[in-house]
Amino acid sequence: MREERSIKAVQGISSAFNFTLLIILLLLGLLGIYALWDSASLYSNASHNHYKDYKPRIRDSRSFEDYQRANPDVIGWLDLYGTGVDYPIVHGRDNMKYLSHAPDGKYSASGSLYLDYRNNPNFLDFNNIIFGHHMDQHMMFGDLSNFLTQPYFAKHQYGKIYANHHWQGLDIYAVIEANAYDTSIYNPGIDGDQKREFYIQNIQSKAKYHRLENVQPADHIILMSTCQGDLTNGRIVLVAKITKNIHKDPFAQKQGIFNLFDHYGLLDELKRCPLLVWAILNLLCLYLILFIYNKVHEKRRST
Repeated sequence: MREERSIKAVQGISSAFNFTLLIILLLLGLLGIYALWDSASLYSNASHNHYKDYKPRIRDSRSFEDYQRANPDVIGWLDLYGTGVDYPIVHGRDNMKYLSHAPDGKYSASGSLYLDYRNNPNFLDFNNIIFGHHMDQHMMFGDLSNFLTQPYFAKHQYGKIYANHHWQGLDIYAVIEANAYDTSIYNPGIDGDQKREFYIQNIQSKAKYHRLENVQPADHIILMSTCQGDLTNGRIVLVAKITKNIHKDPFAQKQGIFNLFDHYGLLDELKRCPLLVWAILNLLCLYLILFIYNKVHEKRRST
């Protein structure tokens, strides 16, 4: 009798241990799946494909105007050719809100591209500063770090900006590795020709790469700023001159199966398929463990 009780006690402890282990594995699996879902959701909301339907067209900006009516803080659009930068621009009452809110005003960890609150929302200032998060997978201002390599900087020279109800061209002419507290750079809306001349020269002197561009105090320039890697106060600043001449996009895609997939954002989903497959396999493995456990437990009961 004692031996039978001992055996049953050991079996009970073993069953309890196995059951506890199974619960832990299930919880870990669910946590992993949630982490994957959360990451995929973050990048899905940050993708420029998420906003493409609202991008103003040359002859039709109604969808963009509808978007503006939904959130009056939406003031324009930024498109840098050959990069993932193709987003709405917002302008808030401070520089904090749109660090964690999407252009529609809803909470989003990826934030928005936003113009410094001290700037004129119609880009009428001499120097206009746009901020955005540095993200992987060519999202938000993630591609700005690519301009720190000379071949990329040389190849990507143009873009365009939509503001005050019309498109204008962008001539990219400098990239700077700056400090977030450098007031000689982060000083929007400079007045006075002398101060503007100094600002122009300061950009040239601090630029890692610089193209000859005839920038005058009467011109308008934009500075696109994002975080730089693991440096706490490190910033990458891409500088472009606003022009009346809109260059054609040399990276414009030709029609084809691949490009149709990319246009509708399906490539982004396909890239995330390995995560989905991993999640499904994880669930199947956990289900198999549970199935085996139940069979073993039933067998022990029968004996």
